[in-house]
Amino acid sequence: MSKRPIVALLAASLLMASGCANNKIANTTLIEQQARDAATKTQMSPEEAVLEAAVQLNKATAEQLHFYAPLHIASAQDSLKDAQSLLRKGKPSINVIEEAFKVSQLITDARKTKETVKTTLAKVLEHKAVLDELGVQQEQPKAYQAALNDIQDLIKEVEGGYIDKAIAGQADVLLSLTDVEVDTLKMRHLAPVEALMDKADDIDADEFAEATYAHAEKTLETSIQFIEQNYRDRQGVKQAGKEALRAAQHSFYVAKESALIVELDPERAEQRVLFVEELLERINLSLQQESVIGMSLRDQSATLATRVEALRKQSIVTESPKQPAIDAVAESSVETTPVETPLADTPLAETTPVKTKAPVSAAAPSIKVADAAETNAETPSAEIKATPAAASVAETEAAEIGIETPSKKIKGS
Repeated sequence: MSKRPIVALLAASLLMASGCANNKIANTTLIEQQARDAATKTQMSPEEAVLEAAVQLNKATAEQLHFYAPLHIASAQDSLKDAQSLLRKGKPSINVIEEAFKVSQLITDARKTKETVKTTLAKVLEHKAVLDELGVQQEQPKAYQAALNDIQDLIKEVEGGYIDKAIAGQADVLLSLTDVEVDTLKMRHLAPVEALMDKADDIDADEFAEATYAHAEKTLETSIQFIEQNYRDRQGVKQAGKEALRAAQHSFYVAKESALIVELDPERAEQRVLFVEELLERINLSLQQESVIGMSLRDQSATLATRVEALRKQSIVTESPKQPAIDAVAESSVETTPVETPLADTPLAETTPVKTKAPVSAAAPSIKVADAAETNAETPSAEIKATPAAASVAETEAAEIGIETPSKKIKGS
């Protein structure tokens, strides 16, 4: 049995390759001189200067300058605290006003820095917007914060006047942001698959459902590769996740059924066949057709398929707006949430729940099955490509069978 950590953040996405970032503002001396000059010319009182500095700092926050010029805003906050402290201690007015004016000068310079950052680091900022749209902050807060730290390290280089260094560092940060984007998509679409495959491992699906288990493993591998190579194809990524989940579900449930079958004695084997037959008859009764009991299970399923097709063609010809039987059949051909509904008075109702669901579009493994009437086993139904009904199907189906979704539990994160 294998445990597959398919979702794991790459170390590259958590650390900026360029190392320690700059922590000094390029023109600090000029900013301090401008604050001193303004302080000597103002008619403002110390109290008014401190109040105005606080107002300016609040505006800076609204303009997101703490992101676009973090060193400037941190320094402005320190200057405001110093001005307030000097005022409380009754220090000379010129000292209070000078510290307060330094806040305004720092914010003015921060606005200029913001424009430089938006031009210099345009590609990185565009990728950040992609992560925001994807909802990375909610699903992977630690990875998102690490990504912001990487971006702000580049911004600090701009604040220090090292424009060339910031431009050169963009490539590594873009790779880091891509890793976070891909990992988020894997978590969202493949974590439920990973959890279900682990459940399949726990019931020895590789032994009781060897072919379907191998198919599920292959489908999962293919889905991982697709997401890594086509992560911007959001619909394709979603479909890859759905196909992997369907294959995992198939493996899990076939293994459960197989484990039951191999332990049946002759009497329970008969009851098992009768149970499967009643599942088919339930569909037939919903179509209000003559019973198919008395045929082999294979022939029963073929007859049902023929009747459904005949009703479908009849519906097309008559163009009737309301066909209850056809509506029921049509609904079964689209993506629905599996519902486990034990049949009343069935011989072995405890062994197998009835599930209504559309199979994946990926090709199923080739499994040779003898006639069900001779082997006391049912024939797997053909897979039909289904159109997704909702984006949350994977999480809904995962929750239905008792596994946790990415927002609750992620293996390897």
